[in-house]
Amino acid sequence: MLRLWLRYGVYAVFIHRMRQWFRRQRSLAAVVYYPLAQSYQMFRDPKLPFWKRWTKPQRPSLEELRTDLRRLGADPRISHVVLTFENLAPLWPRLAVIRDEVANLQSAGKGVVVWAKHYDLAAMYAVGSADALYLQPGGQVAPLGRRRTYLFFGDTLAAMGLRFHAVTISGFKAAADVFTRSSMSDELRQMAQWLMDSEYSALLEQIASARSVSLDAVKRWFDGSPFTDEEAVEAGIIHKLVRQEELGSLIGDRGQAQLTDWSEAHRRLLLAPRRLRRRPHAAVICVNGDIVDGYSQEPPFQPPFAVPMFTRRKAGDLTVVQQIRRAERDRRVKAVLLCIASGGGSASASEAMHNALASLAAKKPVVVYMDTVAASGGYYIAAPARWIVAHPTTLTGSIGVLTGRFAYAELLEKHRIAHETLILGSPLQRSFEAMTESEEAVLRKGIERIYELFLQRVVSGRSLSTEAVKAVAGGRVWTGQQALEHGLVDQVGTLNDALAKTVELAGLPDHAAFVAVTPHSSMRVPQSQKEAWQAYLEQGWVTLNKQTTWLLSPLQTMDDEES
Repeated sequence: MLRLWLRYGVYAVFIHRMRQWFRRQRSLAAVVYYPLAQSYQMFRDPKLPFWKRWTKPQRPSLEELRTDLRRLGADPRISHVVLTFENLAPLWPRLAVIRDEVANLQSAGKGVVVWAKHYDLAAMYAVGSADALYLQPGGQVAPLGRRRTYLFFGDTLAAMGLRFHAVTISGFKAAADVFTRSSMSDELRQMAQWLMDSEYSALLEQIASARSVSLDAVKRWFDGSPFTDEEAVEAGIIHKLVRQEELGSLIGDRGQAQLTDWSEAHRRLLLAPRRLRRRPHAAVICVNGDIVDGYSQEPPFQPPFAVPMFTRRKAGDLTVVQQIRRAERDRRVKAVLLCIASGGGSASASEAMHNALASLAAKKPVVVYMDTVAASGGYYIAAPARWIVAHPTTLTGSIGVLTGRFAYAELLEKHRIAHETLILGSPLQRSFEAMTESEEAVLRKGIERIYELFLQRVVSGRSLSTEAVKAVAGGRVWTGQQALEHGLVDQVGTLNDALAKTVELAGLPDHAAFVAVTPHSSMRVPQSQKEAWQAYLEQGWVTLNKQTTWLLSPLQTMDDEES
């Protein structure tokens, strides 16, 4: 086996070097036109069999973006990179990676130019540090700012005869407010305000730093927006109005420069360094979506709205625990990067993931990177990590518990649907009627026990006192910057920082490979699109209504967009 591996390794390295030599001989224009995708997932999808690649295209990932832009930076034939985009999704932790890669291109001596038909807050944040920002004549700078809309369906459900009875650890654990209230509670309003203030300040400071202007100047841009094309140039937001056809004459030192599109350039660029997965490496495990008991799932298609347990991804404990144990057993894996993009979910599934990670962390370094949200159950599973990195705008914390159930006796009565229920055993089996005081007392005792366990997990994992954790718990949600001040995370940074920390703790070289841990494939009964979507919704309803104890962030039903 060793002889076969050595033969394969030598052959692979030889082929890689030959391909690299041939690429060096090919001509390549000095300016490359690189289009940015609307949004990126953190790591690339597992490689599909070739017969499925035509029907299910790969989604763009930050992993591929980093590889592409670093190849451009490393190729001496490239002098400038032109970045372009249509609409960048305002996912700040992921846009921060684009910021980092723009800075890396500039550090490599490449000129970075951005051309777009319009600019908004996401674009200003992601590519604001470029050497030149060009705008198409007639374009505009959109209104700059933040807006959060909270929806409440309490009155709507009541009019239908449907009520949700929630039992929460405190008023800050407000995930069920969307079903129970018609307006914001004082606790939710207070928490929403400190989150917006922290996020807004972080965005202002980072844009000011990228543009090398004062904070007051950026505030004036925000307050005075939107801007027409000429107003944007006059205000100093945009450097120049340029038609796309004029880009070649403005870039380079030899007059009319030839631009090569990325679709052509990537075939001629030097290859990225070859990283053999059989060598010691770091593993990557991603927890995306609502944490549930069972297997991870994705909705059959992505709808334009997100409802917990119904239309979002589901991270199942059976799948994630299997991935963790595979990484723990693999002797080639020297450290694990756990990427969390979850507002929590089932308490029992979170505990199962936490226990598996604690066992792994006792043997190998575990670094957590928190994406846009890693709160409640998402924070629960992060607690055993040796190092936690969060973006300044990440929503995290929400150390709290809730439970509840729907009561739809009024709905049945309104539609004249008669029903009778026979019960043997616990009276808590009643599912139609509203919750009684004695039933609520029993459920409260259960969530208090889970809350106590949650506190213990954080105290142990973060090496904090119980009093310090209680002061920031109770369901309170924090931004990454606030979490750092409270000791809930170790570092404010980007995905690149988390990758670097993983390599450092593992004692691996900087060029070490990061390999995604994929679970063993499980058999699934073939379903049509309609059947698959119906089954997904039915499972969400059953999961939400079975009186599970939840570790769910109270900000998961919020429409978060730029204004």
